[in-house]
Amino acid sequence: MIYKEDIFRKREIMGELLLTLYLSLKKALKSKGARPFLISGFLTSLGDWIYFVAMSAFLFNQFGPIAIGLLSVIRQTSGMFFAPVAGFLADKYSKKKLVLLSNLSSAFLMAVLLILTSAENQSLLTYLIIGTLLVLSATLDRICKLSLVPNLVDKEDRLALNSLLNTIGTFSLMIAPIFGGFLVGTGVLTWNFLFNTIAYILSFCLLSFLPKNIGSNTLIKHNESITIKSTYKEWVVGVKAIFKKRDMRSLTILMFLNHVIVGSTFVFIPMLSQLIGLGDQGIGYLLTAIGVGSIIGALIGAMIGSQSLNIAISIGVIGLPLTLALSGFHEYMILSFLFVSLLGIFANIGDGPMWTYLQRITPSEQSGRVFSTVDVITVGGMSLGSLITGFLISYLSLKLSLIIFASVIILVSAYSLLELITKYKGKIIDNKENAQ
Repeated sequence: MIYKEDIFRKREIMGELLLTLYLSLKKALKSKGARPFLISGFLTSLGDWIYFVAMSAFLFNQFGPIAIGLLSVIRQTSGMFFAPVAGFLADKYSKKKLVLLSNLSSAFLMAVLLILTSAENQSLLTYLIIGTLLVLSATLDRICKLSLVPNLVDKEDRLALNSLLNTIGTFSLMIAPIFGGFLVGTGVLTWNFLFNTIAYILSFCLLSFLPKNIGSNTLIKHNESITIKSTYKEWVVGVKAIFKKRDMRSLTILMFLNHVIVGSTFVFIPMLSQLIGLGDQGIGYLLTAIGVGSIIGALIGAMIGSQSLNIAISIGVIGLPLTLALSGFHEYMILSFLFVSLLGIFANIGDGPMWTYLQRITPSEQSGRVFSTVDVITVGGMSLGSLITGFLISYLSLKLSLIIFASVIILVSAYSLLELITKYKGKIIDNKENAQ
């Protein structure tokens, strides 16, 4: 009898959590500016991936594989170096105006690519310069949007909005390569750049409907001169803010480790695909499975995080490396798809709650610099994850490499998680308490 009552109680709690999640998502969508903000995010994310597919195909056909490698290096390094500048600008000027400028710039650059590819321009340097400018524009867009989230919804609804942003970002990642490949397959490459030009113009129009004064920095003096030296000096403020505060430091480490594992998947998934007999085609299938898991994980993270951010973060950061360790233990196709789906689930269970936690504890006047610093660190984490995994697999078996790699991450994650939770012992970040 007690057993049945426990089952009914668990079902009742699950129903309450689902209802809470639904109401929170519904409230976030009804917030002024949230819908155009989300649709804009979907369009720009879709445009970024379609551009990458089209440009990769174009550069490979015109200049060979080395050109693709150069484009990839430029995308990562230029984004990392410009992120501090973007964060400083986001703290100094109106975030809404900067986002609008970013979308307008991206639309213009896509139109330039449309003209150049139609004219069959053969200058690799020209395409690499445009690629660099597009990354700078996208970086400014991302940093400003992260800083705008706290201004769009009430404090208790930030997790819901972050989860929705995560979901649409993952969804665009799933469909953009397929759609971009279809457009490339038509034989008319300019269709990709035409689509992107329209997408960024639509995004610009949508963001124009955001509240007029949202993201304005009235407390910052606008007559201060901006130099490279002063920009990076201001960025140091964000770095110090992160590593001086224990909770910020712990969160940043956990987010870094999450992205280290994401970076490792770029290396081990091709090997896993060969291991289960799917060959090169299986890489796309496995990545799609991760994408599906990511959407599920974002929703689960929002549901659990609506009750306690600490619990959602704990499940994500411990479950992710454990799943990674188990991924290379077998040669069964079904289990492989199950484990990579779980990687997507656990990676996103903690991601939205971690960003929500960080947004809550970051002073508004430092948000751009702090978020840009975290962005640089996490991007660096993906590169490091790929590098370490590739090195380990080159000298060890796939199974042993993943066990060693995951074990180290579990130990560091457990320490950082304990540090984060004990910081607020007796005062756990709980959405219920904040709502009251």
